[in-house]
Amino acid sequence: MKQAHRQPLRRVARQQSGFSLMEILIVIVLIGMVVAFAANQILGGADKAKWQ
Repeated sequence: MKQAHRQPLRRVARQQSGFSLMEILIVIVLIGMVVAFAANQILGGADKAKWQ
């Protein structure tokens, strides 16, 4: 008895690994915003201390 070779109805999607460029850019922008805010708070506090 012959067995028919069936092709799958749809191809298996290629597994994706890693991050997309857009995801990396968003994370870099968010980290930059946090660092800028923290630097402003630290440096702003140093300026206030000089005036007192």
